Amino acid sequence: MSFIFDEIVSQKKVIFIFLLMITSYVGFNIIMNSQNKTSGKSEIGEVGQTSIQSLVLATESATVDNSEKEVVKREIKLGIVVEDYANKAGVIPGYEKGLNKSFSSVSIYKQFGHPTNKTLVLEDLQYLKSRSMKLVVAWEPWNPSEGMNQSTDYLAEIPKGTLDSYLEEFGSSIKNYEKLVIIRFGHEMNGNWYPWGRRPEEYKIAYRYVVDFFKKQGVGNAKFMWSINAESVPIEPIGNVKNYYPGDAYVDFIGLDGFNYGQGGGRSWRSFDQIFSSVYTFVTSAYPEKQVMISETASGEEGGDKAAWVRDMYMSLGTKYRKVDEVIWFNLIKERDWRVDSTDSSFAAFKDVYTP
Repeated sequence: MSFIFDEIVSQKKVIFIFLLMITSYVGFNIIMNSQNKTSGKSEIGEVGQTSIQSLVLATESATVDNSEKEVVKREIKLGIVVEDYANKAGVIPGYEKGLNKSFSSVSIYKQFGHPTNKTLVLEDLQYLKSRSMKLVVAWEPWNPSEGMNQSTDYLAEIPKGTLDSYLEEFGSSIKNYEKLVIIRFGHEMNGNWYPWGRRPEEYKIAYRYVVDFFKKQGVGNAKFMWSINAESVPIEPIGNVKNYYPGDAYVDFIGLDGFNYGQGGGRSWRSFDQIFSSVYTFVTSAYPEKQVMISETASGEEGGDKAAWVRDMYMSLGTKYRKVDEVIWFNLIKERDWRVDSTDSSFAAFKDVYTP
């Protein structure tokens, strides 16, 4: 019989042997019972048949349950990007009620040169603080209204000390917030859509300067995230992103950003795994001691099934991306309608995978 078992995977071996034993036992009892009864069905035979059916179902169910538990037992936290992070319109609790899930973090954006969005307003952060949600701040060294042609090169000015007063004000606000704040300084620097992008040496110098400045200022509740795009643009081997790495002493978290834009504009539909597999493999190999987070992601609707994409993301995170325990969903209408509730089916998918 050994040649049979060699062709069966280990899980099926157990089921086969177990059923063989039960079948032998029941068959033996049927024979014994037939010797004692000349007519009618064997009572032991009926019980035996029922037992076999029950055991098959129980064994199959146990196999499925164990597989599901392997995924479900590892909690995947869900963070969110919303414009109403001050909760003036009740957006956050509204989503949480619909999903039956509390958000673990909220990510916001501040810009060095923005006339009205350059500082942290503590009053606007009280709701997040009261809920003990992690605050993630994408701190962008630019004035977005000026695009790629900035009147001030903030990346170059930071290490010169000309922006120290601004850094001090920002750091003081974080310190006064008292809770943990994760700073994504100059995220997606390996792309070409921000003025700080594709400038590895200048980026590292500015990043280190900011971290050192905060340490001298005693901003102990600030942690720093090195947040890269899942692909470098222009395209090059993802391993080259190491040229932007400021050093282990300057990085508390690694963030990965990536989006499924769907069809259109020269783009094609891409799964979560197609977006993140290469970069995840690289960072977990190159920086094995660092905690990894999906710091921005979302899917559009164009050219595919967003609900299926969400379910696939959840399953991939549970099985393949073992060092990722949190995903921040980019819940805005921008290039696409990225929101969790862009359609009823999308929202239903989130409810399916995140409802306890």
